Amino acid sequence: MRKALIVFVAVLVASLALALYAAESNTVISIQGVLTNASGQTVTDGNYKFEFGIYKVATGGTALFTEVHDSVFVKDGVYNVLLGGLTAGGIDEAYFRDNSSTWLGIKVETDSEMEPRIKFASTPYAFRAKFADNAAGARNLLHPTIEFGEPVSYRWASSSWKEYEIASDEMLIVTNATYNDYNGKIYNNSAFAEIYIDPNNKCELVVWEITELKGSAIIPPNGKLRLKVRGVSNNEVNVHGYIVPADSSITPVARMVESGSSPATYPVPVGKTLVITHAFIADGVNNSSNYVKVYDNNDALYSTIVMSERKQLETPLMVKGGYKVKYCRRGVSSTYNRGVGFCGYLVDSQ
Repeated sequence: MRKALIVFVAVLVASLALALYAAESNTVISIQGVLTNASGQTVTDGNYKFEFGIYKVATGGTALFTEVHDSVFVKDGVYNVLLGGLTAGGIDEAYFRDNSSTWLGIKVETDSEMEPRIKFASTPYAFRAKFADNAAGARNLLHPTIEFGEPVSYRWASSSWKEYEIASDEMLIVTNATYNDYNGKIYNNSAFAEIYIDPNNKCELVVWEITELKGSAIIPPNGKLRLKVRGVSNNEVNVHGYIVPADSSITPVARMVESGSSPATYPVPVGKTLVITHAFIADGVNNSSNYVKVYDNNDALYSTIVMSERKQLETPLMVKGGYKVKYCRRGVSSTYNRGVGFCGYLVDSQ
């Protein structure tokens, strides 16, 4: 018997890394999950047959939609499937529009359907956005309860720090961050876009040679966005995203180290899943002591997220409760060392 932990992840309507999107010719749901055996251990790497079904009831009943994926590659237990991608026209939005609740059923190989089915917590955003004039009110599956809300942009072109504090009843979803050096000096050690979850925990989104954020980030209520750029004419830092109501079911996380050679550790709470949406190494020296890694509950190396120099995570990664994220910077003082870290959010494991 196998079981799956499902966490929907998405960063931007216009991105290819959508959890759910609608094109004129096809509507699909992108599902990322972790496949484990009955003992809770991730399955052996390889290709597996998956059968998915969408139901209007939690148990029994006839599937509204089914699709079989004969050969899904699973690495370290993690799999990604575009549900609807094998069906002409994709998934009919009426399944969600016309039913108050819908559930996802999953079968793997010859096993029976996993229990329990996974409930879609809200109407998937793309089905609504498909008929909307703009993104306001459309659903964002960073977490199924988050709506897209009010788009915002921040631009700063000064060598002094600029801070934006998030209101106590809102969150800022950062979907894009860049810095532009029109003088051609991309090794800009004085250009920053960074987030503060609280006064003691932060993460750089762009810094030095990390000139464009490839992931996403959530800034919680009362958190901060800080911007700064080297004081040369025409250089600027830009951040884009949207403001949404605060959601108590999501706990944003941000951690980084700027100096010191001993690794720091972030333990993922038992009963939670950590979704890492951004991880980076801003260092100009190729050194294996620069890294963000995941260790299992026996403190054995499970996965290396980023390592060495000038690296950035490009797709979201899920980490189980009880596992640890260790992050380290080599600790040699240099103009080109600007830290190692990650950010993301915690949700309840299902």
